[in-house]
Amino acid sequence: MFIVIDGMNGSGKSGAIEIIKNHIIEMTGKSVVLTREPGGTLLGEKVRNLVLSNDNNCISDISELLLFSASRAQNVSEVIKPALEADKVVISDRFISSSLAFQGYARGLPLDTIKKVSDIALDGLSDYYTIILDIAPEIGLERIAKDKRTESDRIEHEAIDFQNKARMGYLKQAEENPDYFFVINTDRPYPDVKNEIKETLDVIIKREEVKNAK
Repeated sequence: MFIVIDGMNGSGKSGAIEIIKNHIIEMTGKSVVLTREPGGTLLGEKVRNLVLSNDNNCISDISELLLFSASRAQNVSEVIKPALEADKVVISDRFISSSLAFQGYARGLPLDTIKKVSDIALDGLSDYYTIILDIAPEIGLERIAKDKRTESDRIEHEAIDFQNKARMGYLKQAEENPDYFFVINTDRPYPDVKNEIKETLDVIIKREEVKNAK
């Protein structure tokens, strides 16, 4: 089982991943592998430092897409596929949905181009679930600004119009792929969000049980 956690910056992905990991272990007893994008491998982490650095504002839109895709390809081949083949559950912080939202809907690159490049990186990987944590960009960025532990990265410094287009891109993907996308509003009290995350996971686990029983 492969689950992607995605959404706007400041939506609470780190906390959600911890909830998901613990709930999956409790409900299935399976080992869980955590990864992230860009990153997840030695090569991917080097790409992450390069593409998110505030010192690299000269990166072109297509170069940005290809750098993210290179990290993704390495992650799929080195981490994700081997873990799935070993019957482990993989949870990824971001995946293709981010490329479509940020490089597609926000930057304006053709969605078909992004999908073709991503298909190469996926190398046949399909039928995974994506949980979108939805929040207004203004609120998410305000949360990041209050968190003194981290500095805003190059993407987070983009204008609010860019951020709103990316959010629309996430919601559009969820609307077009209701069988594999789930949207959770995180601008609510933490217990409510936590409960909905668990309920969503229970739906996913049940679907996988039905699919594997066929």
